[in-house]
Amino acid sequence: LKLQFLYFIGNQMSKPVLTIDGEPALVGRCVVDEIRRLRDESGVNEDFCERVKVGMSFKRGSHMNISSKDSDVYLYHRNVDGICPMRDYCVREDAEEVMQELREKKKPVRLACAVMLVDSKDRVLLTRRPENMRAFPDAWVMPGGTVDAEDASLEETALREVNEEVGFSASPDQKLELFFLWENNGRGGDTSSAPPASQLILAIYKLILPPSFDADSFLLNTVYSKNEISHACWAPISSLAAGQRPPPDAPSMSYTAAYIQPDGTARPCTIPFSDILPSYTLKGHGLTAAHEKAVELYFNSL
Repeated sequence: LKLQFLYFIGNQMSKPVLTIDGEPALVGRCVVDEIRRLRDESGVNEDFCERVKVGMSFKRGSHMNISSKDSDVYLYHRNVDGICPMRDYCVREDAEEVMQELREKKKPVRLACAVMLVDSKDRVLLTRRPENMRAFPDAWVMPGGTVDAEDASLEETALREVNEEVGFSASPDQKLELFFLWENNGRGGDTSSAPPASQLILAIYKLILPPSFDADSFLLNTVYSKNEISHACWAPISSLAAGQRPPPDAPSMSYTAAYIQPDGTARPCTIPFSDILPSYTLKGHGLTAAHEKAVELYFNSL
């Protein structure tokens, strides 16, 4: 039992974690503020994001490093009233004391990946998490998951997760492109006063599929992870991006979707547009903030 315990601890410690300019990032710290501090900057910009340079080293026990140097990758806070995810859980007077306790526990910031699969019609593959999931129940998200100790890179994590969840395997000539990073406090939209139990950086990749890829056939004929997905659909990016959504009084819209059966196979169904939007909260369906931002960022690049 002692050896099993030591193996478990060693395995956890070997998981890739986040560092900032070479120093470990710990739960209870605002990642963007830490970068600004290192750069002797103050305040927030209009887009409430920071351009960063990302370096990845994934030998066992290593890390992904976010540097304070500018690059073309953007790190986003939760884009709600300019509030850091590591401070928005609580408005109590003792908030700073609680955050200090979190920092003293020296829990590392973990890493996760998601993949934005875009077909030739500029539709993105979205999946709905089952209602019994502990984190983000009923949320619409892109396929993805956390980095494992055995993963050699973030790209390997992304490809593994998209294969495990929706049965998609990228061909050798299909290259993932790191799109942006998102700071997440791991509480799935919960705005109660409970302090966050974890913190991670979500790396979102995009993969543009060729015209030869039959997205509609794939949707209904692939095999899904039934424990992680209850529905899936191809949603037009133009209807999801902020500022492009139909007005509330517009005729109801629906998408052809896949209902995931107990054996992981799909049967056709329809999903109303209102089920994916507005933004996700714990009280209903919707697209989560990170994935909503990815859609907006991609739409603005078209």
